[in-house]
Amino acid sequence: MPSQLKSETTRINGAKSRGPKTAEGREKSSRNSVTHGLTGPNIVVLECENQDDFWAVHAEPMEIHQPATPAEKDLVEQMVSGVGSTTLQPQPKATKTKSAKRT
Repeated sequence: MPSQLKSETTRINGAKSRGPKTAEGREKSSRNSVTHGLTGPNIVVLECENQDDFWAVHAEPMEIHQPATPAEKDLVEQMVSGVGSTTLQPQPKATKTKSAKRT
């Protein structure tokens, strides 16, 4: 159970927080819970991804499939997001590990 002092300190610090003040801060804050962006209503290019590469990968399927309805556009964007998440992010290298002998 937290001490009275700790509870009071937490309350005081919480009262100071007012959230982001600038438009840039609000934009960044709005993405706090985004982990991959695959299920959201908008396309999200993560900070670890290169935006130019992402949009280049996005443009080609749009030109090929030429979606005529919003549903078709959503399907192409889902396809692009799935491909983009595997091709644009650096892939971890496989490493060999020594297996420990159990005794």
